[in-house]
Amino acid sequence: MECKALGTVAAEALGDLQERLLGLCGVPGQEVYLQELVLRSSNPDRSELHLQHGSRKAGEPGWWTAAEYRIPLQGRAAADLPATVRSVVRTQCQGPDVPGFWRALGFSLAYQLGKQGTLFHVEHADHQLQVLLCQVRRLSGVWPASVVEGEELVPGFWLVEATTTAKDGAYTEAAAALGA
Repeated sequence: MECKALGTVAAEALGDLQERLLGLCGVPGQEVYLQELVLRSSNPDRSELHLQHGSRKAGEPGWWTAAEYRIPLQGRAAADLPATVRSVVRTQCQGPDVPGFWRALGFSLAYQLGKQGTLFHVEHADHQLQVLLCQVRRLSGVWPASVVEGEELVPGFWLVEATTTAKDGAYTEAAAALGA
């Protein structure tokens, strides 16, 4: 199970947040450039498939991660958690046309985003947290698209995306670690 909390921070407060994250993890964050394609299947039983292509420098070849996201936990107990909890199946992909492979399997492009920012790895309450601070851009429907040339979705604000993995049945503790 994966726990994820999302938020935004104003650009003028970004430096303070980066300084705090540096203090928590002890090392500078990694610069990342991510292109995220969200694909949907014609099969109604399938969930969304997110393909992330990333590198540490703009224009550098990188890796592909395919993640199938299931429906988040629902109900009163889930509503009280400070993060979304859901099952995610991930795999690494490589090849000359990974998006074309998924299209051949019946998936179609819903939209694509570019994320440029810094990734921090923080240990907290026996959980490894990944905190991504990034600008989010809408990319053209053509692949490949430049991560740094898209239209900024929310000018003046940065996305804060914190994730951790929950061990079997311990999602309450993992969600609490994100909310701390």
